[in-house]
Formats: sequence, structure tokens, C-alpha cells
Amino acid sequence: MGRGRLLAHLITERFSASPYPTAQALKRVRHPTSSPFFSAFPPQQAREIKGTKERWRAQARRALSLWWLSGVRGWQRAQDRQQASACSQRPYLASHSQLGQARRAQPPSSPPPLRPPFSRLFLLSAGGRRLPLALCAHWASPFASIAAAAAAAAAASTSSSSSPFSSNFSTVSSSRGGAAAAMPEKRPFERLPTEVRPINYGLCLKPDLIDFTFEGKLEAAVEVKQSTNQIVMNCADIDIITASYAPEGDEEIHATGFNYQNEDEKVTLSFPSTLQKGMGTLKIDFVGELNDKMKGFYRSKYITSSGDTRFAAVTQFEATDARRAFPCWDEPAIKATFDISLVVPKDRVALSNMNVTDRIPYPDDENLVEVKFARTPVMSTYLVAFVVGEYDFVETRTTDGVLIRVYTPVGKAEQGKFALEVAAKTLPFYKDYFNVPYPLPKIDLIAIADFAAGAMENWGLVTYRETALLIDPKNSCSSSRQWVALVVGHELAHQWFGNLVTMDFRKGMHLYLTKFQHKNASTEDLWESLEAASGKPIAAVMNTWTKQMGFPLVYIEGEQQEDNKVLKLVQKKFCASGPYSGEDCPLWMIPITICTSDDPTHAKMQVLMDKPELTLVLKDVKPEQWIKANLGTVGFYRTQYSPEILEGLLPAIRDLSLLPVDRLGLQNDLFSLARAGIISTVEVLKVMEAFVNEPNYTVWSDLSCNLGILSTLLSHTDFYEEIQAFIRDIFSPIGEKLGWDPRPGEGHLDALLRGLVLGKLGKAGHKATLEEARRRFKDHVEGKHILSADLRSSVYVTVLKHGDSITLDTMLKLHKQADMQEEKNRIERVLGAISQPELIQKVLTFALSEEVRPQDTVSVIGGVAGGSKQGRKAAWKFVRDNWEELYNRYQGGFLISRLIKLSVDGFAIDKMASEVKVFFESHPAPSAERTIQQCCENILLNAAWLKRDAENVHQYLLQRKASPTAV
Repeated sequence: MGRGRLLAHLITERFSASPYPTAQALKRVRHPTSSPFFSAFPPQQAREIKGTKERWRAQARRALSLWWLSGVRGWQRAQDRQQASACSQRPYLASHSQLGQARRAQPPSSPPPLRPPFSRLFLLSAGGRRLPLALCAHWASPFASIAAAAAAAAAASTSSSSSPFSSNFSTVSSSRGGAAAAMPEKRPFERLPTEVRPINYGLCLKPDLIDFTFEGKLEAAVEVKQSTNQIVMNCADIDIITASYAPEGDEEIHATGFNYQNEDEKVTLSFPSTLQKGMGTLKIDFVGELNDKMKGFYRSKYITSSGDTRFAAVTQFEATDARRAFPCWDEPAIKATFDISLVVPKDRVALSNMNVTDRIPYPDDENLVEVKFARTPVMSTYLVAFVVGEYDFVETRTTDGVLIRVYTPVGKAEQGKFALEVAAKTLPFYKDYFNVPYPLPKIDLIAIADFAAGAMENWGLVTYRETALLIDPKNSCSSSRQWVALVVGHELAHQWFGNLVTMDFRKGMHLYLTKFQHKNASTEDLWESLEAASGKPIAAVMNTWTKQMGFPLVYIEGEQQEDNKVLKLVQKKFCASGPYSGEDCPLWMIPITICTSDDPTHAKMQVLMDKPELTLVLKDVKPEQWIKANLGTVGFYRTQYSPEILEGLLPAIRDLSLLPVDRLGLQNDLFSLARAGIISTVEVLKVMEAFVNEPNYTVWSDLSCNLGILSTLLSHTDFYEEIQAFIRDIFSPIGEKLGWDPRPGEGHLDALLRGLVLGKLGKAGHKATLEEARRRFKDHVEGKHILSADLRSSVYVTVLKHGDSITLDTMLKLHKQADMQEEKNRIERVLGAISQPELIQKVLTFALSEEVRPQDTVSVIGGVAGGSKQGRKAAWKFVRDNWEELYNRYQGGFLISRLIKLSVDGFAIDKMASEVKVFFESHPAPSAERTIQQCCENILLNAAWLKRDAENVHQYLLQRKASPTAV
């Protein structure tokens, strides 16, 4: 058939028991070319050729319309185990609600006709993916050109190779296939060419929640800035059917080739003639797959209240996955406006960044509706979002009329009220604080079942994990409420920072936000705005922090001179591997504040340290008075005190005269110095003993975290039990004071502290705590007395740490029975506490089961790795043995980095760093390369720490155990 032979094959197959096509049908096919190169012919002949081609297209359309009426439908793929049931449930989808108030599913009065058992029609993409081809009888639909392209291709395939324009078709190159499972190599990053830039995207998408595919039509207003005969865009896992460019006021030019650069996630559209400078319209018809990788345009599985499995179509585009939903210029700096419409089942909720402007019946299917959204402001592609699914919502309005809605799974609207309350208070707060109004007419917050990140700040449609948005008034714990409030506040702040602008203080921020709204801003832009408002040399100071690596360590020693205290300050670069030994030490401009026991809440002296050494004189400070640098722990630097100054601070910790945030900062600095080998770990343990009267949750939380790190390190020794005894001694007094049950008048932080302390004591084997936890757990399981949500994690981890196979089976049963995702996650996070090798393996197997959502598998494996020495070894082996499945599940997302970190970070043996490095050299994960390097470095640092301090720590713990004065 020569160069003009058809490059897309429509393959038909008789209905059979298998849902998959035969091996003979799985041929590699290419895309149809869209237009002959007419310029090769004289004008008259070109017009005749073009007319002939259009007549053939029309005949093909009529033929395919008849096929449609005869019952030809797209081939239905059995994507996974749930596909058969999902297909059977299609007639029973939930009833329609235009405003998103989805109601429980009701069977229709009469079932729709079944698809006839005729030939099944599908199109193989260049990558071998089987994509259903929607063949529409009404060619005025938004997707008519997709079917028309296929029709034209079918007509061309029946033509003679001597067709007058066959020799002028351009071959479309493509090299897809197996990319998802491949382990990609690191490649240098190249930005998109600058010849063409988008002004507006007109985007219409039609997702299929049964076949897990989607069709799309893009009409983008673009500006050709420099004459070119090709357009390069980002494109990944998408198959382009047709593409054309129409200069403003001129004829349409059809692309003659689509060259996919799969490794770079780009496509080059080639045109037969030069695109001149000026405005024009780029049209692209394409198809894609609703993947299960939690990125791009993907499917999210959920279970209805009746136990049915269904799917929603959702998006996650940050950082560079908009290209998986539509061809685009997928770089944050390349901004445009968006006109989005979605063709969806009329019984489904459809949401996007902006408010709905119209819902019109879809001409080709009475069960579908086209939902149109208002034009967005200028924004980056990674902030675009759309969701199609079944949801309830609660709503309110701010005083200035912004509509706030929280969308929840059907039947759980009550669980959205807490987040709605937080959002309703937070949005006006930011408006007043920055003196810049929220720029959109509405903002939706929606809970997504399968979601990799905690949340994503899509402009006007913020997506969340269920556990970051939903609160059950009766069964959610205090930490979950705090987490939801934090995440909601964080994401709403992004509506100004990152969305409105990509990347006195209030006056400076107001200037920055208003000057650069809808634009890209640089670091210097922010400094300039803050300088203009404050009149201070912000840029000069901040350049020492943003234009050199690392941060400083400030060493302070002092001497008494009559009634004055003279301090000598020395700054050096802080290094996690030990004292800095380089010749040219970096220099920072450090804001130094110093308070004294005379007034711990105010700085007695403030100075900008802009030299390596600095001498300060604090007047009227008596010898018995203590001094503390970095008031409020707001400075981004570590502080090391001379032994005399540190000794003087210990009474201030015991009597609580030092502010809580400064007690925390002092302990945290010392722990970091010990890890780096700058001071002895024994010094840190002595300071920790001074916290015997500590009442503050935040301080205990940081101290608990640091003791956990030390406990993991010492699990490599034979005196692990001694550090557990130290933990029991440190936490017992506050545990006895708090007890198990809340007292009248207690607040949110008291509940958090009780759960933290009891969990720490339980894991450390505190006998009384273990006995009480077992009693309460038994009553909870038997239904005699349900555990309060604030105590469940503590009780669960305690009984599992010291439990057996019956305990684990009981916990897995509770997991299966749990209706709240919060409760499921709570159980998943503590399963790794089990210590028997065979039970550890059972937990790891459970992590990859259907019972655990894909995004939560990482937490289960990480919990095993952090639970015990045996668990750490088993988890690392499990990751290696199942690497292909795990990598294919998470691919380049941040969860693969988190999985690696949690699995290996606790090792403290030199050879493990080599083992990790060798494994990832043969199993590359480019997106996690930095994480892998950091993990190997951390293992070596842990090993050095253990060699350096293990014996001293052991001797200190033994002496302390023998001393009657131990805490």
C-alpha cells in the first residue's frame, strides 16, 4: 500500500467467552495521518484531491453510523478483578443531582438494553494499549472528529494504493510499549521550545468509568512567537488521533506527523507548511486511559454503603502529570486560562476549578450530560483539576459571597462539617491578613479515596485524602482533628501562595501578592517587596541563606565580669557528619537574640551577626542568672553552649521558667549535635532527665521522637532493654499524673499528651500500662466498653508489641470491620509493632492485599521497618522481593521515595549502605535518586554514631540503673 497505506487498523473480533482479544488481534498499530501534503500538487488538482478525500470521509461516516445503529460498541476491557462486577453495576448507578447532592442508588424502572453480542471494535494505540473507540452517529458532538478520523482511516484502507494523495501521507513515528514497567534511566531535563505558547485551553473530556478510558478534545488559543513547522508539547500515556493548526483568519493546517518522545514525555506535531508568527488555534483529538497510579487523570476505587465497588475519575497533576490528561505545555511558568467541560453520566457529580455555567444533554447518549465550567484565571497546568463521581456535600458562604463546599462520600456529609468550619474561618482570615481577596467565586474541598499526597491545592478544587478532610464527631481522635485543621489551613494558604503567585511583613506580602498575581515570581521579587515595606536590607541578609548550602552552628561561651556577662559567639557551618573542617567556612548573617532568667519572654539583646566571631556584653546580668540564645527558637541555626552555660539552664528546665518552645529548642539542638558527633549522647540523656516536670505536649512530642531515633539505633546492640528502661523512667511520672481517663476541663493538647505517653510506656514494656491496655482492649473487642478514639492507637500498639497471632488476627478483624478510613489507617500504622518473624511476614503480605489502599501500603511496610530489628530486616527484604510490583504501583510519585526511606533509614551498619546502593544501581528509581543517596548517607552516619557513642551510653545506663537517685 506504500506510504499512503492506512496506519491505524480497526480490528474486529467475534464475541467470545474471553474479554480479551486474540493474540492475532494484538497487532501494533499506528495513528492515522490527518491530511495529505496538498502543496505538492497544482492548485486545481489539489482541490480535486481534497474533495475526493472529503467524499470518502463522508461515506465512511455514514457506514460507521450504520454500524453504530446495528449495535457495534467499544470493546469492554476487563481491567482488573472488579471489572466484571463494575460492568454489571452500570444500570444501577446513583440517581442524578445537578448540584452534587448524590443520592443512594436506585434501580431504573426498566433496565437498559444490553450491548449486542456483535463484533467488538477497539483501537490499538501505538503503545499496544487497547482503547475503545466511541463511534458516534451525531457528528456534531465534541468528539465527532475522533470518530471521523477513524472513519477516514477506514475509508483509506479500502482505497487503492494508487490514490492521488496516498504518496503524500507522512508516517507517524512512535516508540511506546512497556514503559510503565520499565526502570527508567536518569535523563537531563530540557524545557519546552519557546516558539509556541498557549493563551487559553479549551478542553473537553469524556471519561468512561467502566472501560477506564477517556476521550478528549483540545482547542487551544496559542501564539506563535517564532515561525516554525512543528509544535512541541508535553504528552504522556495519551494517543493523539488528529491535530491541526488554524492561523487567525486563515485556513486550517493539518499535522502530518506525531513524533512521541516517550522518555521525555513530549510529542512533536509536524506540519506541512510553516506556521507564521501570530495568533491561532491548535486543535487536538486524543484518547487516554484512566490509570490506577494515582497520578494524571486516574480512577479511584471506593466501596458504597451497600458493599458495591465503584470508581471515580479524579486528577493529581502536581508536579508534571497534567500531560497524562491532555497534551499541554506542562511547566509551571507557562500559564494560561482554561475553559473546561466534562461529558459525564448525568447521575454523577462533575467538578472542576471553576463554577458550573451550564449542563446540557449530550446528543449521542441520553444517559450523559455535558457540564461546562467558567473560564479560570491565568494559572499553571499543575493546578488544573476535575473530579467525576458520587458525592454528598455540605456548604456555606463567606461574608463576601465565596461559596465553600466540602464533598464527602455518599452518606458521610456529617463528617465534612468540621473541615467546612475550619475553611469558613480560614479563608476570611487570609483575606484580611494579606489584604488580598480570594479571587474565585467558589472553593470546593473534596475527599478522594485513592490519593497519594495528603492534599493538593488545585485552585478552587482542593483534593484531600479522606483522613485529611473527614472527621467523625464520635469516633475521630484529637490528633485527627488537629491534622485536618492543619491540612485545610495549609492548602487554603496555597490559594494565595503558589496559585495567585507562583512562588511591616503584612504590607510586604500585600505588595508581593498584588504585584505578581497570576504571574511567576522569583526569589528576588519577594525580597524587593519586603524591603519596600520594611525599609531594611532584606536581600543582603537573605542571600546568605538562599545562595549557599547548609545552615550555621553558633557556639556560645561566656565569662562573668562584675555585674556583666561577656559572651563570645563563633559561627561555623553545621555538618551532620561532624565539626566543619573546611578551609573557607561559609558566612551567614544571623539574627541573634538573647534572653535571661530576668525576663525569659523578651530579648535582652538583639544583634545581626555578620562575621565569624562576635563578642557581646550583657549588662546587669548576675552570675546566678542563666542566658538563652535564639529566643522562641525562631532562628534557623543550631546553638551549642559551653558546659557552664548549659549546666545553668538545667534548673530552668526543671522549674519550667524557660518557655516551652525554648525548652524544646534546647533539647532538639543538643540531640542534633550528638548525632553529628559534636557532643556526647550521654550529655543529651542527662538533659532529658531534667524534663521530669514537663507538662507540655509539644515538648514531649519532640523528646519522644528523639528517644525513638536513639532507641532504633540501640536496637543494633545487646543493651536495647536498658534504653527501654530509661524511657520507662522518663515517661512514668507524667504517665501517672495523666492517668487513662480525661478529667473535667481538659483540653485538646491534654488528650494528645495522654495518648503519646501511654503509647510510649506501652511499647517500652511498662508493666502497669501493658496490663491496663490488655484489659481495655479485651473490653473493646467484646463490646463491653468501646475505647475512646484518643486511646486506640496507644492501646493497639501496646497489645501488638507484646502480642501473639491471636492479637494480630483480632486486629486484622477490627480493620476489616472498620467503616472509617481513619480507623483503618490507625490500625495499619501499628501492625508493624508485632515482633514474631512469622507474624511480621503476615503483616507484610497484608500490606499488598486488597484490604489496604495503595497509598497506605507504604505506611504498613514502614511500620514494620520501624517496629523492631527483625521487622527492619524483613521489610527491606520484602521491598527487594516485591520491587517490580511496588515500583509499578507508585512509579515516579513521591510515595516510592517515602517507601525507600522508611524501609532502610533505620539501619546502622556500614555494609547496609553498600547493599542499598548496589540494589538501586540495578533497580534504578530516578525520581527517588536523591532519597537513595540520603538514605545511604544516613546509614553511614548511624553506623558512625553507634561506633562512637554506644559504649559510653551503655556505661551511663548501667550506672544510672544502679543509682538510687535515678528518675
